[in-house]
Formats: sequence, structure tokens, C-alpha cells
Amino acid sequence: MFTVIQSQLGLKLKSTKGAATVLVIDHVEKPSAN
Repeated sequence: MFTVIQSQLGLKLKSTKGAATVLVIDHVEKPSAN
């Protein structure tokens, strides 16, 4: 699941042992304007 998100969205997910899952946005491409 994580690898699919990383490859398709260019996001890096890091799981921690805390109460919440931390989402680290490493790189985001802006959607093209219509």
C-alpha cells in the first residue's frame, strides 16, 4: 500500500509508533490548470 502511494503520488509515508501516522510530503506536483 505504501509503495503504491509513493510511486503514484510521489509521497513518502513514514509510520511511527505514536498515536498517529505521520504523512511526510516530500514532493508534490501541482495539477495542471484547465
